[in-house]
Amino acid sequence: MALVLSACGDSSEHGAEITASSITGSGDNGSVVDNGGDVFEVMVVELTDGSYVCSPSGQGLFPGVLYNHGGLGTAIGGDLKGTCQALAEAGFLARSEKRPETVPLVGHLDEVLAGLDMLRSHAKIDPSRVGIMGFSRGGLLTLQAAIARPNDVHAILILAPASGRGGLRQALENALPISAPLSIHVSENDLLRANHVQLSRDVENALREIGKDVELTIYPPFGEDGHRLFFEVRDPYWSDVIAFLDTTIGSL
Repeated sequence: MALVLSACGDSSEHGAEITASSITGSGDNGSVVDNGGDVFEVMVVELTDGSYVCSPSGQGLFPGVLYNHGGLGTAIGGDLKGTCQALAEAGFLARSEKRPETVPLVGHLDEVLAGLDMLRSHAKIDPSRVGIMGFSRGGLLTLQAAIARPNDVHAILILAPASGRGGLRQALENALPISAPLSIHVSENDLLRANHVQLSRDVENALREIGKDVELTIYPPFGEDGHRLFFEVRDPYWSDVIAFLDTTIGSL
């Protein structure tokens, strides 16, 4: 189990940033995690706003990944801490961005872009190797962020994207700036709240039409609700996530 530290003191909109490197002098450097043959010491830091920053041990420079959760209002879709920690265990310096608990998405993209800036400015990050990933509404925001900051993003992962009341369609109409490879993942029975399979195909088709490097993976049905596949870090999708990130931005 990785060492978990909570930020304290005055908080800001994005939480008090405490980096792993500022804590290692205390003598507790986290615990050794078995990552399928590779061994990493992982530091997990919880910020005052509920975001997480997770780092492998060592000086870096590490590739970085920003994770954007799904959900609606106070209901969080996806595993902020678990995803952050699993990325660090795989050799990536990760940030899971906790956004405001509001139903409208107004202001959420600004939060994501601020999180991206904080990740890229981390002392142990290689800013030339940064990925961004998101689930459901976080997948939509991930696409929007990649369009807004094409030079800052080098790998894009979208898990069961949400439509965002037309936001996805609008993003695809303005997707020409995207330059990074993009991987889309969805379960075959992700159909209850919306047809996320068709939405995923829409993203793939729109990006392929404008010459983007895009792939779509559709997994077998998951339980009674395919959307829940991405509520936790697990296979079959997680090994594909890590393989894509290793191929595009690499890990140490």
